[in-house]
Amino acid sequence: MSVYRRVLLSVCLLVLPGAAALAKSTEWKTMIHVDLSRPGPMSWLAPEIWPDVSAEENAYLRDVLKRYLPEGGNSLRVEFATFDVDGRSYLVSTVLSLGCETGANNAASSAEPSLCPLRISMKEPSGWKTLVSGKGCFVEPQDGTAPPAHRLDGAQAQFDPVRRVFRLRANIGGNWIAACTRMFPIP
Repeated sequence: MSVYRRVLLSVCLLVLPGAAALAKSTEWKTMIHVDLSRPGPMSWLAPEIWPDVSAEENAYLRDVLKRYLPEGGNSLRVEFATFDVDGRSYLVSTVLSLGCETGANNAASSAEPSLCPLRISMKEPSGWKTLVSGKGCFVEPQDGTAPPAHRLDGAQAQFDPVRRVFRLRANIGGNWIAACTRMFPIP
């Protein structure tokens, strides 16, 4: 075996364990959808991660639409994923709100995502700290009654701890939506 091949093989063997660890730590997670209109185990998302948006949405619901929520309820719908890496907990979330840029909404249109406020937060002893704010795709979850092509619709998140980057993507009707493919480096 030539010296060149030996060096190349040695480099490959050194890189493989790191590549395997990287692949393991960067799996895509489907974001979980939660409706906060009724109190529940995820109700903390509104005051901890989205207090400003929550106040605006609740005021709109109460003052403009003249509707009321049950005690402890909130008008937010949130999609989130959590990541625990190296002793730190991260949460990436998007919220369906007045701040969304929504797609077409009529019988002739196809399903489209809404581009909504996004926050990436890290758990600290005193609570959750927002590291990054931006926009991400909010995709309505589908149930068993949806057409087959839309039963797997949803947004996904991935965290690469080596590069300290969150990636998001969304699938609608079996297609990855280019406008939903986004990358967010964290400090």
